[in-house]
Amino acid sequence: MTWDVLVQYMWVLWLALIILFIAIEASTTQFVSVWFAGSSLITMIVSLCGVKNIFIQLIVFVSTSAILLLASQPLVKKYFKKNVSKTNIDSIVGEIAIVSKKINPTDRGECKYHGQYWLAVSADEVEIEVDTKVVILAIEGNKLIVRETK
Repeated sequence: MTWDVLVQYMWVLWLALIILFIAIEASTTQFVSVWFAGSSLITMIVSLCGVKNIFIQLIVFVSTSAILLLASQPLVKKYFKKNVSKTNIDSIVGEIAIVSKKINPTDRGECKYHGQYWLAVSADEVEIEVDTKVVILAIEGNKLIVRETK
């Protein structure tokens, strides 16, 4: 098989890639390769229209993949990331806890939230006394970042 024959049938390679990318997309629950399937389709059309230079076909594939990816990113965020709900640990941010061990600016204290004890640090780097109500601002690792309620 000569190079000219290979170049003449490049559209078959692009068709095979379309099928491969669609199969990958169908086997996952997230958008992984739909952009590459679209780019393969566009590149296959370019190949069938007479562009036989493989380098140009690769440039078309890479550039259309990038364009499709960048163009669809806002749509994916808008339509598929709508109902992100807090899960487990994130749901306690904004809740009230009680200081069970004094929190110092230089040392971690402890807070009790729904019967569980957590290491805690002050977001404002101030001293917070035992039995003070605090609001949970964030969670970093295994400690709560808290601020005294007003």
